[in-house]
Amino acid sequence: MPPGQQILFTLPGEQSWAVPHDVWHLDLPRCGEQKSPGLQVFTFIEDVEPSGGATLVVGGSHRLLNDCGRLPSKKVKQLLSREQYFKTLFDPSRPATGTLDELTGSVADIELKVIELCGKVGDVYLMDLRVLHTPAPNAANNARMMLTCRLPRPDVLEEFAQPKKAS
Repeated sequence: MPPGQQILFTLPGEQSWAVPHDVWHLDLPRCGEQKSPGLQVFTFIEDVEPSGGATLVVGGSHRLLNDCGRLPSKKVKQLLSREQYFKTLFDPSRPATGTLDELTGSVADIELKVIELCGKVGDVYLMDLRVLHTPAPNAANNARMMLTCRLPRPDVLEEFAQPKKAS
């Protein structure tokens, strides 16, 4: 389990902005349950504008793979890459995407959409810990400065403290 609180800091300097194809991940392994393992809070200590290095999330991804048991982030990404939506999202040869509207779709009946977590000082996002996310490049003039805190349920922390059971 990574540290509970972190400062997220991304220097400006990118010439252009695009949705990354790599570094998509989860901060906590999937529990394989229908209920949320907890929340992650993001808050802004400086304004973060579009293309300013904000965290990108795949809205709806928390509804996938909830019946697959305990899965590390790498395995989640491997399983999701079988679906056309994620195959396209993770494809290194995908043309640079300038608009998030180009990255909407679905898996089965679950609508998916890449969302950029932009906001003003003091704004807060609450995210289910099962949501797939990635850092984005910072093509703005200012550094991205946010705080994040992971708040897993106590029973989830206890489960991950136990060795994984052999199948």
